[in-house]
Amino acid sequence: MKRSSSRHSVRCGVKKGGKSRTCTKKTRIPHKFFFQRGEDKFFLMMNPIDHDSRLRSEYYEGFSEWARDQGFQSHVEPLRRASRLNPGVIKYVKSHADFQCVANETETKGVVWVREDKCRDKNIIQWVDNQQDDEFECFAKEALIVACPESERTSKRPRLANLQHVNAACKRLVQKLPQGSFRDMVYADAKMFAKSLLDMAPDVPYLTLQLEVIGKNACSRWHQDYYTGRILTTYCGPSTWLVDDRDVSFSMFEDMIGFSHEISDPLIVPDYDRIRKPHSSSIVLLKGNHWPGIENSKNRMGVVHKAPNVPTNSAGDPIHKRLLLKVDLGHYPKD
Repeated sequence: MKRSSSRHSVRCGVKKGGKSRTCTKKTRIPHKFFFQRGEDKFFLMMNPIDHDSRLRSEYYEGFSEWARDQGFQSHVEPLRRASRLNPGVIKYVKSHADFQCVANETETKGVVWVREDKCRDKNIIQWVDNQQDDEFECFAKEALIVACPESERTSKRPRLANLQHVNAACKRLVQKLPQGSFRDMVYADAKMFAKSLLDMAPDVPYLTLQLEVIGKNACSRWHQDYYTGRILTTYCGPSTWLVDDRDVSFSMFEDMIGFSHEISDPLIVPDYDRIRKPHSSSIVLLKGNHWPGIENSKNRMGVVHKAPNVPTNSAGDPIHKRLLLKVDLGHYPKD
């Protein structure tokens, strides 16, 4: 089928032989696409008048054909190779001992410890729904330095937090929650998550504990993170979705920059049935791209994950908000 197009003048950087050159030329861009200039880069954007998600494959194929005709060179070949070397998996466990043991396996990118639903109290669910979304800052946050940062090992050493300091931070973290058994449970989880991460990655300096109320403000696109690792649980609402490496079209991560997640998600992870969807209260470990030993895995990358798709009302707002406990370790402090 012949695709209609329009003539545009495009200024583009094309790499050849390790050197970049700039050219200005007349090109024919498929009518479904246009470019937006920003910070000396071009970002592929969807034309609003062609925003029919049923045509997402045609959109992508049309752009790919045009890009090849114009001589644009791919920068995603390493990711394409990684999609064939894809033994990284998500594993399910039933105990804390198995949780840490399985996490030490090189090709285990994520671990799910299935627990029974810990938040069946309708009063807690209603309380969460009445909280404001964490648009600019999270509901509660504590940050500590638990190991000496690499940049400061030759200068004045910062004061490092020990396990007692971590437990005190966990106690402060839950102070805004309703008093009672629910608060006590979240406090116990925060202590367990922090200790588990410190046991598995003892040399990583920055520990961050967060409680978040999630409405519209979700990481709704498939992605990987550049922290070391995260342990989380969702008390109200569905948990984070994650996938095995073999179910990811890695070449799409760069190719789909600029597309909405409604368009990009089914191209990055084509098979919905292969998505791991842990239940509420499950404990989930997400290995990031800086996890110790991740460089020894086949594709050297952390787990691919996203916020879950949730039911919404006619205005597009989630019917219920989610309450998450997240404990992160990283080589850089989080804002």
